[in-house]
Order: sequence, then structure tokens, then C-alpha cells
Amino acid sequence: MNKEDLTRFRQLLLDKKKDEERMIENMWEYGLKESLSDSISEFSTYDNHPADIGAETFERSKDLALRENSKRILEDIEAALARIEQGTYGRCAKCSDYIEKARLQVLPQATLCSHCSAKVANIVAHRPVEEEVHDIFTGIFEDQPDSTAYDGEDAWQDVDKYGTSNAVGDVPGARTFKDAFHHSDEMIGHVWPEDKIPVSFNRSKRKYVIGDKTFPKDK
Repeated sequence: MNKEDLTRFRQLLLDKKKDEERMIENMWEYGLKESLSDSISEFSTYDNHPADIGAETFERSKDLALRENSKRILEDIEAALARIEQGTYGRCAKCSDYIEKARLQVLPQATLCSHCSAKVANIVAHRPVEEEVHDIFTGIFEDQPDSTAYDGEDAWQDVDKYGTSNAVGDVPGARTFKDAFHHSDEMIGHVWPEDKIPVSFNRSKRKYVIGDKTFPKDK
């Protein structure tokens, strides 16, 4: 890489550095400077209905994430400027080949060439092989009307019955707090009401006992 290229990329890095610093400053001045409770004029961000401030919480989380991303970019830019001074700028950190100038024009702080970057992206996107056989959560919320299997919905009900943000008045038809949790009237462990009827067989009398009725065994 000649001196003219290094001068051009150094200026690109400095311009990008100013942009990121300005972005961080603006996010602080117009959002993160105030606490979330102050910015929405509330005494507390903890409410009986968290969804009431869901949008504000999302925006605050997004701003924090963007600020952290800008900080990481600034670190990469500083490292790239240091490589220019050291005479190693423009070399791929993985294969030591030259990074394409077109790539540096768009991403002057790049440390990998396009080929190595694609390899790394492919590794990151690859899912663990265990997921191919570990399918315990596959279709966990697909509640079937004729199934008594313990699924995701049942797990949620077990937790939900201890209380959520829903009050009795938030659930149509609910009269008590027990009625306010998800599908509180659903039958547990059986599909049809008839399934609750106890059935046994009296060996000495050789008769079936169904509920409070006794029937002779079929021949």
C-alpha cells in the first residue's frame, strides 16, 4: 500500500472517528443523560403493568446498545490508526494477505480480508450440532386438544398461577385471583371430564367399579 493510500485511509478513519464520537455525544445529551424515570416523569420504572413503559424501556435499551457499538467501533478505529503508524495497516490479521481497497473504503478499520471475514461469519452462524438431536423444546407450545403431555403451556400455567401483572379485572369472566391466570379452567392430566371418573377392577368380585357404580366383567 503506497503513501497516498495510507493518507487517504487515515483521513477516512479520522472522519469516521468524529462521526462516532458525535453520535455518542448526541445519545448522551438527548437521552442517556437523564435516568429513564426522569425522562418519562415517573417516580419509578417498576409498575404493576410493565407494558405501560415498554416502548420507553425498549428505546433506552436500544440507545445503550448503540452507544456500546459506537465505543467498540472507536476502539477498532484507534487500533487501525496505530497500525498505520506501525506500517502494518491493510494486512489481513488471519491470512496476512492484503485487504481489498474497496473493502477498506467502506470499512477502513477492517482487520480481515473479505475471504477470511466470510469464513468467520460462517463459523459464527453455525449452530451447535447438539441441536440436531436435542429437540426437547421443538413444538413445546403446540398444545393438542387430545394430549395430556406436559408441554410448554402447562409449564407456563404452573408459574402463572402464582401471579402476574394481570389483576382480576383484566381477565374477562374472572371472579377471583385464581381465575386470572392463563386457562385456569383447563383440565389438568386428562382431556375429557369423563376421564376423571375413577375406574378399578375388584378381583374378588370380578367386577369393575366405575365411580360409585359396579358392573360385571364382560365374558
